Amino acid sequence: MMLWRFDLPAYNSKSFSFEPLSMSKQGINAILLHADPYRISSLYWNYAAFKYGMGKWGFYGSARFYGLKDLYSNDRVELGALYRPNSNIAFALSTNHELEQYSGYEQYIRIDFDAKISGSVGNFIGMIDVDKINVEKPYDFPGVATPEPMIYGAYRSNGYYQLSVGAKRLNTKRTRWFFDQDINIIDNVGVRLGFYNNPNVFNWGLDLNWRLFTFEFTYFAVSKLNDTMALGLSFAM
Repeated sequence: MMLWRFDLPAYNSKSFSFEPLSMSKQGINAILLHADPYRISSLYWNYAAFKYGMGKWGFYGSARFYGLKDLYSNDRVELGALYRPNSNIAFALSTNHELEQYSGYEQYIRIDFDAKISGSVGNFIGMIDVDKINVEKPYDFPGVATPEPMIYGAYRSNGYYQLSVGAKRLNTKRTRWFFDQDINIIDNVGVRLGFYNNPNVFNWGLDLNWRLFTFEFTYFAVSKLNDTMALGLSFAM
């Protein structure tokens, strides 16, 4: 849930995005994130990602580290490539390796593919993403090898405003819809507002740009759980 916004198209040149058309833009972009999940001191969540766009081709990757200290960990590494045949359409494919460990007991490995296609017409852009196309499942459990499709559409206005609406079908047979908006209120200051359902999560965030760097703060108000804060720093050139 924290990372869904990075599958949306970048609303300005400094925003980090894994949407294929955004990734194809010339240059290097990287991001580091740290979250305080539900204010549980022993629970940790860290994330790092990069993309390198070369116009028609590009490469990207990410690493996510999540766990409960001395009890459980779930680490995921992703590597992928993209191809943009023309200015209005792009494809991306990545492979993901996930290691789940229960300290002192057992560990499980899963390998998946993630396939994306995005296209744009004028100020409108859309993407279809099929995540968790399973190659090696960690264990037998209902739905564990079921892919997770996502679809969204977004409207962008001159790099100052973006409205996105979409839905994702999880392998637990839940469908979550969301909307998200990014507003560049003044130069170098952006505000984000969004909502996810099932469970209901309201989030807002602030992006502060300085030269090649962007500081990100996001606050998640989660129903029936303590709120979560995520801090991030991204670099673009």
